[in-house]
Amino acid sequence: MMRNSSRCIAACIFLGLIASTAFAIPIAPGQSALAVPEPDPAGGGVVVTTGPLPFAGAAFSGTLNSTVIAGDANNPWGGLTFIYDLVNSPNSIDSVGRLTVTDYVGWLTDMSFRLGVPGLPPTTMDRSLNSNVVGFSFIAPPLGPGALLPGMFAATLVVQTNAPWWKPAMANVINGDVAQVPSLAPIPEPASMLLLTGGLLVALRRRR
Repeated sequence: MMRNSSRCIAACIFLGLIASTAFAIPIAPGQSALAVPEPDPAGGGVVVTTGPLPFAGAAFSGTLNSTVIAGDANNPWGGLTFIYDLVNSPNSIDSVGRLTVTDYVGWLTDMSFRLGVPGLPPTTMDRSLNSNVVGFSFIAPPLGPGALLPGMFAATLVVQTNAPWWKPAMANVINGDVAQVPSLAPIPEPASMLLLTGGLLVALRRRR
C-alpha cells in the first residue's frame, strides 16, 4: 500500500512539473531536465530528411527518421531545428530506453517533444558535459510514463539550435544494448572545430 502511494505521489509530481512548464529551457552542456512539450516546429520548410532508417540491437529493432527544418518560427536561436521520430518494432523483444545524437558541440540547444502529436513522451532530456551529445530518456513509472515498448513510437523529439548548417551524424538507440543508426545533426561550430583539431595535433605531437 505504502509503495503504491509513493509511486502515485512521484507520478503526480512528475506530471505536475511537466504541466507547469510552458516552454523548454535551453539545455546547457552537462545539464539534464524534465522533458516538456512545445508546439515545435512552427512553420518553416524541410531542408533534408533521412526517411525511416532501420536499426537493430540484440533484443530490439526499429526505425529512426531524422529531419532538418529551416525557418522554424518558434526556434529561439533562429537556426536549424532537428526533429527525430523513433519507432520500436513490434518484432522487438525488449523496450527502448534512450536515444542520443552526436555532433552538437559548440551550438546552443533548446530541447522538447512536439505538443499535440501522438506518441510516448520522453521523461528527461540532457546534454553531455562536452556539449557534443544530446539525449532523450524514456523512464518507467513512477518517474516517467514508461520505456518505449515493442510496437510503440515516441513523440516527435525536437532540438532547436542556432546552427546554420547540417551534416550526417550517428544516433544511438539504447537499452543495455546499443544500436547505431545514421542521423542528422549540426556541423560543429568553427571555433569548436579549431579547438578539437588543435587538441588532436597536440596529442599526436606528444605521441611522437
